[in-house]
Amino acid sequence: MKTNDDVSGSLKIVNNGAFGKLGSKWSVLFAPDLMIQVTIGGQLSLLMLIEMVERAGFRVVSANTDGIVIICPTDEEDALAAVIAKWERLTGFETEETEYSALHSRDVNNYIAVKPDGSVKKKGAYAEPKIVASSWPSPLNEVCSDAVVEYVTKGVPIFKTIHACRDIRRFVTIRTVKGDAVKDGKYLGKAIRWYYSTDASGSITTN
Repeated sequence: MKTNDDVSGSLKIVNNGAFGKLGSKWSVLFAPDLMIQVTIGGQLSLLMLIEMVERAGFRVVSANTDGIVIICPTDEEDALAAVIAKWERLTGFETEETEYSALHSRDVNNYIAVKPDGSVKKKGAYAEPKIVASSWPSPLNEVCSDAVVEYVTKGVPIFKTIHACRDIRRFVTIRTVKGDAVKDGKYLGKAIRWYYSTDASGSITTN
């Protein structure tokens, strides 16, 4: 049975695909003027919202094409809502809100966000690798992300999480390299898997 999330995800793919074709001269949807309207219009509208929020005395700490992150004291939520409602009336856009109690970010697309209920949203480098067609995903030393999440949400020391982990897959990194990978004269191929160890020396090289 499909959920609303399934439908939403499917429609997002359709919309993004159709938008991408606006810039392809080989597509029947080719319309560069419409593509510019979407991109420039959306960016200017978002900048307008950022300006209105900042002018109202709130702080915008992060922004990309998906939305913005605002620091708002709990006793000023109604004032912020009024600013956003005004922007919605002016632009005709509708916003959706996700509340965080903490945001720990490397940059705008790589972060760990803690929600009020204690759950965590991990994005970019900190997100769980996606599983495709039931295959094992391509991890990136996931135990490090686990340790950071445990520290920022529960105050658990980094070393405790790492030492307590008994799943070797959380320590593994998988990467596809150009050329052939070699370690100590042994051929490894193009898809290489490794984990960091204090008992190993040397490096993995490519031809």
